[in-house]
Amino acid sequence: MVKQSDDYSENLIPEWLVEIVKSDGGNKDDVEDVGDKNKGIPGKKQSPPDYVFPFKKRRIAVEAVRLVPKNTHKKWTAAVKNLERQINNLTREIARDNGTYPWYFVCEYDPHYPPPRKFKDIKEQAMKAFREGKQWYNYQLLPDDKKRGYGMKLELVHHVKHEGTPGEVTSGTGFLVEENLKKELQNMIRRKEDKVTDEVKTEYEGYLWWLVLDDRILRATKEALDPKEVENVEEHVRSLINKDLWDKVVLVSPWKQVWAIWENPDSAKLPPDLVW
Repeated sequence: MVKQSDDYSENLIPEWLVEIVKSDGGNKDDVEDVGDKNKGIPGKKQSPPDYVFPFKKRRIAVEAVRLVPKNTHKKWTAAVKNLERQINNLTREIARDNGTYPWYFVCEYDPHYPPPRKFKDIKEQAMKAFREGKQWYNYQLLPDDKKRGYGMKLELVHHVKHEGTPGEVTSGTGFLVEENLKKELQNMIRRKEDKVTDEVKTEYEGYLWWLVLDDRILRATKEALDPKEVENVEEHVRSLINKDLWDKVVLVSPWKQVWAIWENPDSAKLPPDLVW
């Protein structure tokens, strides 16, 4: 059974897997969270997979990981989740005061520079943005004396009638999306292939392996790229993956959009247009 986290982003992939199982006639209890199976066992490290479940009369093993640009200042790794929580709490608080719905937002930071030391450094401008409520307007959250690079930009996208889809804090990648995707997919695929050792393959003999990535680079459907960029990314992945290991390589975005970059042509396809 999948364990729920207070962090929305950590629930994204397991929730999608549950819907995959449901589309095949199963239920949420069929998705097993086995990522912590070695926790507390002396001499044992955590090892793949993260999840296992049945699909189309086969057993599936999933390695799940977040895909982020690696040119990010190291302090952002710890800061992102905290800032997401604080900004989401702020928009919900202001929405309650104003009798409106909270905003779904995207807050982009310059990955080359460290995050603000304190939330109060950006809180005043964030409050102003949520109260003013200009949709698709880029608000600069950092004052001039604290801004480095392009600082932190907050964009209000739309109101949400429930709190199941909170806004996100993410690295700004600009026009380098294709190159960032190819580079980080290559790094992550190699890293995960190294972790699926012969011992792990023996333990999970007969399983089909999926690599599922929480995409924080594109963060949208593949239609956000032009057709040539999509072709380039898919060809790059096809050229480097171990096709004897991976059955699928899939990007899942915070907008709940899915891009199957690689699927074994001899295996069952993912259900199209799955909504969850």
